[in-house]
Amino acid sequence: MVRVCPELSHIKEDHLAIGFTKARSIKSTGLLASLTPLRFEEGKTVTSKKGYLYEIPELLVDGVPILYILHFLYPRFIDLPMSNKVHTIIHELWHISPHFNGDIRRFRGRTYAHSGRKSRFEEQVSSVVKAWFQKTNFDTSILALDSNGLKRSFGRVLGKRVSRPKLTRLP
Repeated sequence: MVRVCPELSHIKEDHLAIGFTKARSIKSTGLLASLTPLRFEEGKTVTSKKGYLYEIPELLVDGVPILYILHFLYPRFIDLPMSNKVHTIIHELWHISPHFNGDIRRFRGRTYAHSGRKSRFEEQVSSVVKAWFQKTNFDTSILALDSNGLKRSFGRVLGKRVSRPKLTRLP
């Protein structure tokens, strides 16, 4: 997606960790995925909250600093129709700052993560989704599989659990 859509070309894949989290309930509705930024506003490594300084510990994978963790909830995400999976992936990637500095894409106002109108955010995401489907030459057959289809095709389904670093309060 990052290679196909110029709107996502600022994302550097080697600084993005992708993990899976088992959904706590068997309901098919609820959270599908989440993006965890590993820097504060404007990419800063330290922030102040309620008079205290906090930092996010650096997360390295093979010596490369990770700036974002993208989690998918299993099996809820996997059991979505393919078009919804693509929309969910691009929705989470759209949260990544255009500066790719570990911060999220920020909009004006109180609801800075999705803009003042979530519908505007979703319109932008839908535009990128449409462009991806038009431009991709990626074999999408694996995206069409649900959790049972994955198990039938590949046996066990394994994913990497990537823990979110805990904020550290500085003295």
